[in-house]
Amino acid sequence: MKLNKKNIIKLICIVWVIFWVNFILRELFFKGRLFRDYKELIFKNEELRKSFVYGINFYSLLKLAQKELPESATFSLVGVERLSLDYRRAVYYLYPLLESEKADYLLVYKKYGFVKNGYKKIVAVDRETFILKRI
Repeated sequence: MKLNKKNIIKLICIVWVIFWVNFILRELFFKGRLFRDYKELIFKNEELRKSFVYGINFYSLLKLAQKELPESATFSLVGVERLSLDYRRAVYYLYPLLESEKADYLLVYKKYGFVKNGYKKIVAVDRETFILKRI
């Protein structure tokens, strides 16, 4: 086989497809996690699916915030990295509430003993996860 530009591109595409098929098959059959996870998600209601995907504590905090915060309130997340998937999920879930640097409420996630001047704890999921309100 002569190595020209067309054959090299074809070879690269074949190798690329083989790698992706390997990754998919390994995830589906060899590790077995994917089928278990999808099976769990199929048989749960919407509330349990969100809890499974978001994590029980984080989802509990978001539900609590949605229930407790007034519609015009602003919030800020503490304990969640700004560029993380959890941060994006929270902002999406809590919409139309707006995220702000000088927030009316702080949603504290897994920060045991967190205290900030000018805020008081109003409600908690547990000792590490709670909501602070500006006073």
